[in-house]
Amino acid sequence: MAIKVRSSHFVGTSKVFGREKDALAAILRGLAADNAVIAVRTAIADESLAISGLKFTDNSTGTAGTAVGSPALPKEAIAATGSLGADLAAFNAAISKLTNAMAVITGRANTLRAVVGLPNLVSAGTVATAGTIPAQDKSVAGASGSSAASFVSAKAVLEKVSANLGRLVEGVNDTLVAFGAPAIPTDVEAPISATGVLSPGTAVAAAATGSVALSKADADAFLAKTANDVATIAALWVARVDTLAVAPLKVVAGK
Repeated sequence: MAIKVRSSHFVGTSKVFGREKDALAAILRGLAADNAVIAVRTAIADESLAISGLKFTDNSTGTAGTAVGSPALPKEAIAATGSLGADLAAFNAAISKLTNAMAVITGRANTLRAVVGLPNLVSAGTVATAGTIPAQDKSVAGASGSSAASFVSAKAVLEKVSANLGRLVEGVNDTLVAFGAPAIPTDVEAPISATGVLSPGTAVAAAATGSVALSKADADAFLAKTANDVATIAALWVARVDTLAVAPLKVVAGK
């Protein structure tokens, strides 16, 4: 429901410093969101922007949910024997695909941010086709010896990827809130850095024969979870973008 601002709305300091839904801060935020939505509608009307240009073709193969949660990081290494380790080449390829998916999402967010002059988010990764999220690898082959990913190296990369996921959600939410849309629920905490979404870092090193490795089970769990998170971000973003052309104004004048 829109906030109706009457000529007597502010009596003394009433509602000036409060946090009520019709206080000054809420009114100003509502006006800012209204201006942003009007800018989108104007861009759509003059055909400089199409709603389809804000959406995704989601090939991630993940399952969308209602919130983005933190992926579990590996805690224990295993001996790099018996093909129980995560295959090094497959793991690096999976991380690359995840990074590329983040870049696609960042690109769509930047398209909307540009409408109101918000600065671009920055992401590593390659966008093959704008708006098309690449298929994610939700599991990797098992490996042993130097064919397996080093636990120490892999964990460092997964920590960076997890932080990047948090920064991506924060950037997406920063965009949505500017247009008065609800933020995507998340428990991943990572504020936007000065350069936006960071690179996952260098490729994972190989585990020396007989040394500790990242387990295939831990790698699979992380990759399956992040594929679902990518699908969740995409689905919830599209659901919110769909409302921009028809969303009612948040602030109106009263008597």
